[in-house]
Amino acid sequence: MIVYLIRHGQTESNRDKVVQGWSSVGLTEKGIKQAESLKGYFAEKKLDRIICSDLYRARQTCSIVFEGRENIEYDVRLRELNNTVLMGQRRDDLVKIYGDEFLDNAYRLNYTAYGGESSESLIARAASFLSDLEKDTKSNTVAVLTHGGVIFAILHVILQIKLYTPMLSIDNCSLTKLRFKDGLWTVMYINNKIRTDGTAE
Repeated sequence: MIVYLIRHGQTESNRDKVVQGWSSVGLTEKGIKQAESLKGYFAEKKLDRIICSDLYRARQTCSIVFEGRENIEYDVRLRELNNTVLMGQRRDDLVKIYGDEFLDNAYRLNYTAYGGESSESLIARAASFLSDLEKDTKSNTVAVLTHGGVIFAILHVILQIKLYTPMLSIDNCSLTKLRFKDGLWTVMYINNKIRTDGTAE
């Protein structure tokens, strides 16, 4: 099985460096163009399943990338980390208020961010989702449209690397490609970007 992990397009909060969490923020013009480029990339690809986060920015991206395709599935496990009280606040302001506590909390897996969800919980959601994919013996190619935090969590589960590894980036509308074969996951590439003509960089 081949699995394409897709991060949603750029949002207003991405652009303005605002914490998003589960908020209903939409795509910018740039984000819409990113999604349109991905639409070109997937135009000729046969997909057995398309699974999407139910948050608005992911659904909006999905409606562009996979326009006209039917039977799109929505899975709450693909939601971003729930930041609760931090949602809608600028990251720079949070650093000033909380200092190192804010900067370090993502790396402490059992730390609950100011009443929100812990990274440990996010990883458990990702692991549960992967486990269900492993049981799907009928699908050859699957597209998963989700969020940066979830993709990092999936990579953490497969590669046993630190969550939010500084050396890795997951950009808006980038592709991370996985293969599941003979009971093992392989990461084929991470954060592949798509040109405006729909071809991979």
